[in-house]
Amino acid sequence: MEEILKVFILIVLGLFILWVIFHPRESRYTQEYLLLGFLILLFTIIYCVSFLHYKIGGVIDISELEKTKENLKDVNDFVIIEIGQLGDRSRWQNAYGGDRSSYEALLSLKEKIKDIERNKIVSTEIKTIESVYSPDIMTITMDNFPTICQLSDPPCTKGFEPSIGYNAVNVFKHLDRPLWTERARAAALLRNIEKSPNKESVDRKALYEKLVKLMKKEESSLFVSKMAFETYKELTGFSTDGVFNFESAILDWEQRKGFQ
Repeated sequence: MEEILKVFILIVLGLFILWVIFHPRESRYTQEYLLLGFLILLFTIIYCVSFLHYKIGGVIDISELEKTKENLKDVNDFVIIEIGQLGDRSRWQNAYGGDRSSYEALLSLKEKIKDIERNKIVSTEIKTIESVYSPDIMTITMDNFPTICQLSDPPCTKGFEPSIGYNAVNVFKHLDRPLWTERARAAALLRNIEKSPNKESVDRKALYEKLVKLMKKEESSLFVSKMAFETYKELTGFSTDGVFNFESAILDWEQRKGFQ
């Protein structure tokens, strides 16, 4: 603002001198006024050119800076939106039965994001997801997933496998089924395998291998991985902290299987 005022004063002064030149009251001052007016206008032009060059450059720099800030803001907003979307897909209530890859992406973001506030947002989202996967809630939920048909011909004419006293071989085979609800139901029911009349027909080592496979990242459903995790702990006596501490269970099996 001060620079603009200086330029304005110089222009006014230069114009005033020129007016005096072309409206002389005393001719003996004409040459002096002409020289003075010329010098003032020359200085004004030089000053204006320098001023405008600086300001234009400054405007460009500021514009680029603001643009960069806007881009950063957009990126940060995008990250926040992405966190919410990943969180929604990670919940078991969605069509994926909790998208495992979305949850893994949240864990990756938590490691990568250095901004404290946004890291807190990721951590909060992860804790929220963990809260909806509590074992009690999941067990109640599984009671509403009677998705494993008893063996019959035609199929499913005898109804679904019960929670207790089911055909262990039939349930075991459903750990490989394409529908996540079938895999989840099978993993949950096998927690009660000791109450199955044909429990001896299922090889325990093969069972643990299947459960561990469902805990690995290749499994698409976080719900299925969680059910396999809980059943593995129940059958082996393995204990660990963490709602989704799949890696520790997988490592435990690597150590155990040599003794099976």
